[in-house]
Amino acid sequence: MKNKYYNIFFTSERDGQGRNFRLTNYSLYLGIFACVVMVIFSYIGFSYIVGQDKLSQELKELRQYKKAVEPMLIRQGIKKEIVKSNNLEQLVIDYVMANKLPYPEDPPVDGIVTKGIIKSDGNIIYSGIDIASESKNNIKSPLAGEVEFLGHDEDLGNYIILKHDNNFKTIYGYLHSTLVKPGEIIDKGKIIAQVGASANDENPHLYFEIRNGDIIIDPRNLIIDYKENDVSIR
Repeated sequence: MKNKYYNIFFTSERDGQGRNFRLTNYSLYLGIFACVVMVIFSYIGFSYIVGQDKLSQELKELRQYKKAVEPMLIRQGIKKEIVKSNNLEQLVIDYVMANKLPYPEDPPVDGIVTKGIIKSDGNIIYSGIDIASESKNNIKSPLAGEVEFLGHDEDLGNYIILKHDNNFKTIYGYLHSTLVKPGEIIDKGKIIAQVGASANDENPHLYFEIRNGDIIIDPRNLIIDYKENDVSIR
Protein backbone atom coordinates (compact mmCIF):
# COMPACT_ATOMS: atom_id res chain seq x y z
CA MET A 1 0.00 0.00 0.00
CA LYS A 2 1.37 3.44 -0.97
CA ASN A 3 2.36 5.59 1.99
CA LYS A 4 0.12 8.68 2.26
CA TYR A 5 2.42 10.45 4.73
CA TYR A 6 5.94 11.81 4.91
CA ASN A 7 7.81 11.67 8.24
CA ILE A 8 10.41 14.37 8.82
CA PHE A 9 12.86 13.86 11.71
CA PHE A 10 14.87 16.57 13.49
CA THR A 11 17.60 15.82 16.07
CA SER A 12 18.87 18.49 18.44
CA GLU A 13 22.66 18.79 18.76
CA ARG A 14 22.23 20.15 22.28
CA ASP A 15 20.29 17.38 24.00
CA GLY A 16 20.21 14.68 21.33
CA GLN A 17 16.47 14.49 21.48
CA GLY A 18 14.64 13.87 18.27
CA ARG A 19 11.44 15.28 16.94
CA ASN A 20 9.42 14.17 14.01
CA PHE A 21 6.64 15.67 11.92
CA ARG A 22 4.18 13.84 9.79
CA LEU A 23 3.04 15.59 6.61
CA THR A 24 0.39 14.55 4.17
CA ASN A 25 0.96 14.83 0.42
CA TYR A 26 -1.34 17.84 0.39
CA SER A 27 0.60 19.61 3.17
CA LEU A 28 3.92 18.92 1.47
CA TYR A 29 2.79 20.25 -1.88
CA LEU A 30 1.24 23.28 -0.21
CA GLY A 31 4.51 23.98 1.59
CA ILE A 32 6.49 23.68 -1.65
CA PHE A 33 4.04 25.98 -3.40
CA ALA A 34 4.33 28.55 -0.61
CA CYS A 35 8.14 28.45 -0.86
CA VAL A 36 8.00 28.98 -4.62
CA VAL A 37 5.63 31.91 -4.19
CA MET A 38 7.93 33.46 -1.58
CA VAL A 39 10.92 33.10 -3.92
CA ILE A 40 9.01 34.72 -6.81
CA PHE A 41 7.83 37.66 -4.72
CA SER A 42 11.31 38.08 -3.26
CA TYR A 43 12.70 38.25 -6.79
CA ILE A 44 10.03 40.77 -7.86
CA GLY A 45 10.75 42.89 -4.79
CA PHE A 46 14.47 42.79 -5.46
CA SER A 47 13.93 43.70 -9.12
CA TYR A 48 11.67 46.58 -8.11
CA ILE A 49 14.30 47.96 -5.73
CA VAL A 50 16.99 47.67 -8.41
CA GLY A 51 14.66 49.28 -10.96
CA GLN A 52 13.90 52.15 -8.60
CA ASP A 53 17.62 52.70 -8.17
CA LYS A 54 18.06 52.84 -11.94
CA LEU A 55 15.15 55.26 -12.33
CA SER A 56 16.55 57.45 -9.57
CA GLN A 57 19.92 57.48 -11.32
CA GLU A 58 18.32 58.33 -14.68
CA LEU A 59 16.31 61.13 -13.07
CA LYS A 60 19.47 62.49 -11.47
CA GLU A 61 21.25 62.42 -14.84
CA LEU A 62 18.30 64.15 -16.55
CA ARG A 63 18.33 66.89 -13.94
CA GLN A 64 22.07 67.37 -14.44
CA TYR A 65 21.54 67.47 -18.20
CA LYS A 66 18.77 70.03 -17.86
CA LYS A 67 20.93 72.15 -15.58
CA ALA A 68 23.71 72.11 -18.16
CA VAL A 69 21.49 72.75 -21.19
CA GLU A 70 19.23 75.40 -19.67
CA PRO A 71 21.79 78.26 -19.86
CA MET A 72 22.45 77.46 -23.53
CA LEU A 73 18.76 77.58 -24.35
CA ILE A 74 18.37 80.87 -22.51
CA ARG A 75 21.30 82.34 -24.46
CA GLN A 76 19.49 81.31 -27.64
CA GLY A 77 16.60 83.53 -26.65
CA ILE A 78 14.27 81.06 -24.94
CA LYS A 79 12.68 82.38 -21.78
CA LYS A 80 13.70 80.66 -18.57
CA GLU A 81 10.11 79.96 -17.52
CA ILE A 82 9.54 78.14 -20.80
CA VAL A 83 12.67 76.04 -20.32
CA LYS A 84 11.41 74.95 -16.91
CA SER A 85 7.90 74.14 -18.14
CA ASN A 86 6.63 70.78 -19.30
CA ASN A 87 5.01 72.29 -22.41
CA LEU A 88 7.16 70.58 -25.04
CA GLU A 89 5.13 72.06 -27.90
CA GLN A 90 5.76 75.60 -26.68
CA LEU A 91 9.43 74.81 -26.08
CA VAL A 92 9.83 73.67 -29.69
CA ILE A 93 8.01 76.72 -31.03
CA ASP A 94 10.05 79.14 -28.92
CA TYR A 95 13.31 77.47 -29.93
CA VAL A 96 12.44 77.65 -33.64
CA MET A 97 11.37 81.29 -33.36
CA ALA A 98 14.36 82.32 -31.26
CA ASN A 99 16.80 80.82 -33.75
CA LYS A 100 14.81 81.99 -36.80
CA LEU A 101 14.62 78.47 -38.19
CA PRO A 102 12.31 77.60 -41.12
CA TYR A 103 8.98 76.14 -40.06
CA PRO A 104 5.56 75.51 -41.69
CA GLU A 105 4.22 79.06 -41.56
CA ASP A 106 2.06 79.30 -44.71
CA PRO A 107 -1.42 77.74 -44.91
CA PRO A 108 -1.41 74.73 -47.25
CA VAL A 109 -4.95 75.68 -48.34
CA ASP A 110 -7.27 78.63 -47.85
CA GLY A 111 -10.17 77.86 -45.54
CA ILE A 112 -11.65 77.88 -42.06
CA VAL A 113 -10.67 75.59 -39.21
CA THR A 114 -13.76 73.62 -38.22
CA LYS A 115 -12.17 70.99 -35.99
CA GLY A 116 -9.13 71.23 -33.77
CA ILE A 117 -6.85 68.86 -31.92
CA ILE A 118 -8.85 66.77 -29.45
CA LYS A 119 -7.58 65.59 -26.07
CA SER A 120 -9.12 63.16 -23.60
CA ASP A 121 -7.72 62.58 -20.11
CA GLY A 122 -4.51 64.29 -21.16
CA ASN A 123 -4.09 62.08 -24.25
CA ILE A 124 -4.37 63.35 -27.81
CA ILE A 125 -6.98 61.35 -29.72
CA TYR A 126 -7.19 63.63 -32.79
CA SER A 127 -3.77 64.91 -33.79
CA GLY A 128 -4.57 67.46 -36.46
CA ILE A 129 -7.07 70.08 -37.57
CA ASP A 130 -9.82 70.05 -40.22
CA ILE A 131 -9.89 72.96 -42.66
CA ALA A 132 -13.09 73.52 -44.63
CA SER A 133 -12.33 74.45 -48.22
CA GLU A 134 -13.61 74.12 -51.77
CA SER A 135 -13.56 70.71 -53.41
CA LYS A 136 -10.43 70.10 -55.50
CA ASN A 137 -8.75 73.25 -54.18
CA ASN A 138 -4.99 73.03 -54.57
CA ILE A 139 -2.98 72.10 -51.49
CA LYS A 140 0.50 73.61 -51.27
CA SER A 141 3.47 72.58 -49.21
CA PRO A 142 4.05 75.19 -46.47
CA LEU A 143 7.76 74.36 -46.40
CA ALA A 144 10.33 72.77 -48.66
CA GLY A 145 10.89 69.09 -48.06
CA GLU A 146 10.57 65.53 -49.31
CA VAL A 147 7.60 63.25 -49.85
CA GLU A 148 8.16 60.61 -47.18
CA PHE A 149 4.97 58.61 -47.69
CA LEU A 150 1.92 58.52 -49.90
CA GLY A 151 -0.94 56.09 -49.38
CA HIS A 152 -4.49 55.35 -48.29
CA ASP A 153 -5.90 54.92 -44.79
CA GLU A 154 -9.37 53.99 -43.51
CA ASP A 155 -9.49 57.14 -41.37
CA LEU A 156 -7.61 59.68 -43.50
CA GLY A 157 -8.42 58.35 -46.95
CA ASN A 158 -5.73 59.39 -49.42
CA TYR A 159 -2.95 61.05 -47.47
CA ILE A 160 0.59 62.39 -47.78
CA ILE A 161 3.43 62.77 -45.30
CA LEU A 162 6.10 65.38 -46.01
CA LYS A 163 9.44 65.50 -44.23
CA HIS A 164 11.04 68.91 -43.68
CA ASP A 165 14.17 70.38 -42.11
CA ASN A 166 14.44 70.95 -38.36
CA ASN A 167 12.66 67.64 -37.60
CA PHE A 168 9.26 68.85 -38.89
CA LYS A 169 6.73 66.63 -40.62
CA THR A 170 3.39 67.64 -42.10
CA ILE A 171 0.52 65.25 -42.80
CA TYR A 172 -2.37 65.84 -45.22
CA GLY A 173 -5.54 63.72 -45.32
CA TYR A 174 -8.97 63.47 -47.01
CA LEU A 175 -7.34 64.15 -50.37
CA HIS A 176 -9.27 64.03 -53.65
CA SER A 177 -6.07 63.39 -55.56
CA THR A 178 -2.31 63.41 -54.99
CA LEU A 179 0.11 65.15 -57.35
CA VAL A 180 3.50 64.04 -56.05
CA LYS A 181 5.46 60.79 -55.76
CA PRO A 182 7.23 59.15 -52.81
CA GLY A 183 10.80 60.39 -52.48
CA GLU A 184 10.12 63.51 -54.54
CA ILE A 185 11.93 66.67 -53.40
CA ILE A 186 9.56 69.63 -53.33
CA ASP A 187 9.90 73.37 -52.93
CA LYS A 188 7.88 75.56 -50.60
CA GLY A 189 4.56 76.42 -52.25
CA LYS A 190 4.50 73.41 -54.59
CA ILE A 191 1.06 71.95 -55.23
CA ILE A 192 1.02 68.45 -53.77
CA ALA A 193 -2.67 67.44 -53.80
CA GLN A 194 -6.30 68.54 -54.06
CA VAL A 195 -8.93 68.85 -51.33
CA GLY A 196 -11.38 65.98 -50.96
CA ALA A 197 -13.71 64.79 -48.20
CA SER A 198 -13.70 62.17 -45.47
CA ALA A 199 -15.90 59.07 -45.48
CA ASN A 200 -17.98 60.49 -42.62
CA ASP A 201 -18.37 64.02 -43.96
CA GLU A 202 -19.22 64.85 -47.55
CA ASN A 203 -18.28 68.51 -47.08
CA PRO A 204 -14.82 69.05 -48.60
CA HIS A 205 -12.08 69.69 -46.07
CA LEU A 206 -8.41 69.03 -45.46
CA TYR A 207 -6.96 67.16 -42.50
CA PHE A 208 -3.68 68.87 -41.59
CA GLU A 209 -1.17 67.82 -38.94
CA ILE A 210 2.24 69.13 -37.89
CA ARG A 211 4.77 67.15 -35.88
CA ASN A 212 8.26 67.84 -34.63
CA GLY A 213 9.66 64.41 -33.89
CA ASP A 214 7.05 62.81 -31.63
CA ILE A 215 5.70 66.18 -30.47
CA ILE A 216 2.37 67.23 -31.96
CA ILE A 217 2.27 70.92 -32.89
CA ASP A 218 -1.07 72.68 -33.26
CA PRO A 219 -0.97 74.32 -36.72
CA ARG A 220 -2.92 77.27 -35.29
CA ASN A 221 0.11 78.08 -33.15
CA LEU A 222 2.32 78.44 -36.24
CA ILE A 223 0.00 79.60 -39.03
CA ILE A 224 -1.65 82.95 -38.33
CA ASP A 225 -4.45 82.48 -40.90
CA TYR A 226 -5.68 79.35 -39.14
CA LYS A 227 -5.48 80.98 -35.73
CA GLU A 228 -7.62 83.90 -36.93
CA ASN A 229 -10.06 81.79 -38.99
CA ASP A 230 -10.95 79.20 -36.37
CA VAL A 231 -14.54 78.28 -35.52
CA SER A 232 -13.74 74.98 -33.83
CA ILE A 233 -14.54 74.26 -30.20
CA ARG A 234 -11.39 74.10 -28.09
